[in-house]
Amino acid sequence: MTEYTVACIIIIGMIDWERIQEIAHKFSARVKQQEREDAQQDIIVEIAEEWNKAGSLTKERMKTIARRIIKRYQRARHLGSLDVYIDNGEGDFIPLSETIETNGFDK
Repeated sequence: MTEYTVACIIIIGMIDWERIQEIAHKFSARVKQQEREDAQQDIIVEIAEEWNKAGSLTKERMKTIARRIIKRYQRARHLGSLDVYIDNGEGDFIPLSETIETNGFDK
């Protein structure tokens, strides 16, 4: 086992998984039924990543992260499907999802 692996195990062991799961479950109820599992997983992953960077998070910070993710899902719902292809004005068809600015977020 490498030092990195040991460090990751120690950090992961300190995360309050029960609280993260509780927040993810609560906030994922705000999206469509078919999106809830994905939203819940996104919330858990992003909170865990942030926790690892910061060392710990307050419950309020975890809720802020969850709200941000839920807003992403709600924004996508209002836009409709991002799987459609549109003309980019140069005669090429590209996925609608490629035209949305992410403001520094991966998703």
